[in-house]
Amino acid sequence: MRLPATLLVLSLALAGCFAGPQEDAMEPEPAAPNVTIDEARPEPTFGELTLTPAAGDFNATLDAPPKWVAGEWWRYHFTSPLTGVDVSFVKVVGAVDGTTYVVGMPHEAWYKEAVVYHTPCFGDVVAEHLGCRAHNIPFVPLQFPLTEGATWVTQFERPPDLTATVSVISPTEAEILFTDPNGNVQIRQDYDASIHEVRIFEQATAVYEIVEHGYGFEGWITIPRGEQLIFEHGRLGAPLVGLNGMPGTPTEEIEVSGGFNRMSFILAVGNALGVDQGGAYRETATAPDGTTYSAESIPGGPLVIEFYEHKDPDGTWSLEHIAAGPGIAFIEGIAYHQYDIHLPSGDIRADHSHEVIR
Repeated sequence: MRLPATLLVLSLALAGCFAGPQEDAMEPEPAAPNVTIDEARPEPTFGELTLTPAAGDFNATLDAPPKWVAGEWWRYHFTSPLTGVDVSFVKVVGAVDGTTYVVGMPHEAWYKEAVVYHTPCFGDVVAEHLGCRAHNIPFVPLQFPLTEGATWVTQFERPPDLTATVSVISPTEAEILFTDPNGNVQIRQDYDASIHEVRIFEQATAVYEIVEHGYGFEGWITIPRGEQLIFEHGRLGAPLVGLNGMPGTPTEEIEVSGGFNRMSFILAVGNALGVDQGGAYRETATAPDGTTYSAESIPGGPLVIEFYEHKDPDGTWSLEHIAAGPGIAFIEGIAYHQYDIHLPSGDIRADHSHEVIR
C-alpha cells in the first residue's frame, strides 16, 4: 500500500485533527436518529430475538447493500502507523433499528481506542452505505451498486471533499480509492460482499483487515451510540498558534452537555514533525469531577499519544496546553451514550456495567 501521507503529515494531522479551522465541530450536533441521551437513561427492556446462521445474507453481491443481522460479527487486525498499535478486536451487530445498524464490541473486550480512530464504524451504522459519522461528518464508504468506474463524493473527518472511484475485482469484490482535489489517494479500501463489509481499509492513521467473519454471537455487547466530537483543542508551538480556529491560549474551559455517560479521548504531546526538535510539552485535562489526565514529553522526546476514557463527562472541563517548542499539545475527545445489549435475548442494560477499563 502507498500511504497518502508521510510521517510528517501523519503527525501533524493526528487522525485529521490539525487540518485547520472547523467551527461546527466545536458545538455538538443533535444525536443520531432514534438515540435518546438524557440523565434518566433508558430503562432495561426485555424481548425475544431469534438468531440462527440461516438468517444471514448469503447471496450478497456488489449490486446492493448486504443485510446485516443481529449477532453477525467480524474480527479485525488493526494497526496504526501513527501510534504503532497492533491489536485485534471484534465488532458485533447488536440490533437493527430501522435503517440503522446498532454496532458494538463484546462486553469483556471493549476497546475504547477504536472510538477515537473512527474506523471501523461503531455505534450507529447506516444500512444504505455501511458508513457512520467521523468528527460529526457523515462518511460514505460505499455507494451501491458498485460498478466499474462508479464515483461519488464524501468527506472523512473534515473537508476537503474526497472522490471515491470503484474498480471491480470480482463479482463480490471491489477496490475503492478516495482521492483529494490534488489527486492524492487518502483512503484505499477493498469491499467484500461475501463477508458484508470492507475487508481492507488503509488510511494514514489507521489500517485494518478483517480476518474472520461469523454469525450467532452470544453474550453482552457494549454499544457507543450518538457519538459527538467534543474536544479538538490545543496549541502548536513556534510560531505559537491555536488549533481548530481556537486562540493559542494556554488554558481554556469547555462545557460538555447532552447527558453523555462516556467519553473516549486522546492527549497528544511532543515533536509534531516526528524528529528531535527539542522543547517540552504537556497537555492536561481536568474533568468536572476533579479527575485529572495529563501527558507530557520531555525536551527532545518523541511524540506521545495516550488514550483515556471518562465516565459521565457532562460539565465544565479545564484544559491546559503547554507547547514550549515547535511541537504540539492537544486533546481530542468523542462523547457518546454507552449501554449493553445481550444476545440472543435482546435484553438491554441501561449503562455499561463495569467501570472504566484500560
